[in-house]
Amino acid sequence: MAKKTNFQVNGKDYYRVTRTIGKKADGTPIKKQFYGSGINEANQKADEFMESINKRYECRL
Repeated sequence: MAKKTNFQVNGKDYYRVTRTIGKKADGTPIKKQFYGSGINEANQKADEFMESINKRYECRL
């Protein structure tokens, strides 16, 4: 079964998801892109990153 992709880099197909990770001082959003071979892999990488960011800030409180 073929995997759904929405982005191509150097001839390779990937699935790209974008998450907002914060805001700049002027209010514009800070966005980060995550790539995977399919939608599930890209979302998994994004979720892992967001969890690590949340753990970092929980330790500071």
